[in-house]
Amino acid sequence: MKRFSLNKIRKSIWFGIGFGMTAYFMAGCSDNDSSEYIELAAKITLTQSEYYNNEGETTLHPWTRDDKAGIFVIRDNFLQKINISPIQTQSPKSLFLLNFKAPKHSNATLVAFYPADANLIYEDDILKTTIPTTQTGTVAPLLIGQTTGRIDSYEGLHMELKHLFNTMYIPVWGSHAIAKAVIQANGGEAIAGETSIRLKDGVICASEKSVTVKFSTPLDCSAEIKLIPVMLAPVTLSQGYSVTIYDINGISYTVSSDKPITLTAGGKADADEARSPYVIETISFNIRVDNPSDGDNIWKNRKQAVITMINRQQPTIMGLQEAQPHQITYLAKQCPEYAWYGLGRDTGEAPPKTETYASEECMAIFFQTSIVEMLDKGTFWLSETPNIPSKGWDANYNRSCTWALFRQKTTGKRFYFFNTHLDNSGAVARKESIKLIINKIEEVNSEQLPVFLTADFNSDTDESCFNPLHQVMKDARATAPVTDQEATYNGYKTSGTRKLDHIFYDNGCVASIFQTLKENYGAPYISDHYPVRTCFVLF
Repeated sequence: MKRFSLNKIRKSIWFGIGFGMTAYFMAGCSDNDSSEYIELAAKITLTQSEYYNNEGETTLHPWTRDDKAGIFVIRDNFLQKINISPIQTQSPKSLFLLNFKAPKHSNATLVAFYPADANLIYEDDILKTTIPTTQTGTVAPLLIGQTTGRIDSYEGLHMELKHLFNTMYIPVWGSHAIAKAVIQANGGEAIAGETSIRLKDGVICASEKSVTVKFSTPLDCSAEIKLIPVMLAPVTLSQGYSVTIYDINGISYTVSSDKPITLTAGGKADADEARSPYVIETISFNIRVDNPSDGDNIWKNRKQAVITMINRQQPTIMGLQEAQPHQITYLAKQCPEYAWYGLGRDTGEAPPKTETYASEECMAIFFQTSIVEMLDKGTFWLSETPNIPSKGWDANYNRSCTWALFRQKTTGKRFYFFNTHLDNSGAVARKESIKLIINKIEEVNSEQLPVFLTADFNSDTDESCFNPLHQVMKDARATAPVTDQEATYNGYKTSGTRKLDHIFYDNGCVASIFQTLKENYGAPYISDHYPVRTCFVLF
């Protein structure tokens, strides 16, 4: 008989789900003591118990017409496996009828299970099944119950079926797309693979020390926390567990706990939250100036929806275009977890703190102070005289570019962030501005640290002015495995075709998710541009 590398748990854990329960039924008076095996009929009542589903909530499955349960009838080393159908439906409790061979009025051990086609065998007082070592992130329940009694008694036998496995739920988030997760016990206990249950004492054993959950479609954690359910053997993890998360770019991080944890049969275990420390979430957003000619879309009707967007998305860093002093003041007051930097494009001075209308635009950079700290900063103008406020080439307006050097507090990694707004009408200005930005990035970023560029470029990326930029930086919309091709300029209308807002990057990072934020945040439009969002992983 095959021997496993086994982990044992206390008997009470297994017996706690009803295994090993014994119900003896009196045979009554009979003058037939024959040991001859004959065809007998019996009735058995099976009640399904709740189990934890994919969402970590309890599910109680009612019997249906198409369901079948399986049952092992075990007597004196004689084994019969029978599939049975419920008499009652739409309830978790049902009567079942079955025929079997046994001496009349004899006792036997019965093991019932659902579903009937479960990978479950009986051999030498041991039940054997397999907990997959490669899973898909879905719960496949295996409910089992056991009893011993007179199988052809008038009263019939009753069993409660409970889930055999424990389900661990791993909460993941951090704006990246997950390809797989690997779970293992820190103490070396086996948690999956070939699993055996000894009927006489309820000892449970497994054979493999890790489980891998692989997703056919990457698990997108950008909008909310996602739970990864993992089916495990009900064992005690003496030194806790470790979970290694791999994103779609092959970058990994590990979350672990060294606290002992007992995985109970039919129970659930909540793992610690898994969030990559290397994720940077960026947004580029033309906030639209406070223009009284915008009618119903004036700033006072949009501003709370802008705050809702920021609170919902929680970007690490956000590059704003067209931000006016009173708009910046409002955002800073409503979002105190953010600091910001930027200079007025006309005066070259820091915008005043004011709640009354002020017209000068600023290419402001907002950043979460709990996640990053600003180490250096600067502003230059998109013109032939970049060190002073000025208008370049055929541009209609002064145009500036704001940059900052940041350090990620948890990892110590540094990176640059550039934010700008190219001219809306000057084609030469757009072309020359991109060349200037490339030169300034090379000048400032002499260490070739990761660098991000957010902007309202007033151009789509297939226009010729982007050719130099494509040679030195990557377009997040084009490279992120999870992406879209939505128009970003809406003009306060429901449809549009122009993609004017882009995020570029280079050096020591990958884009995992690109998203055009078109959802309703409490106003029909939060701007005449949709924000665009990219999640990056530093390495």
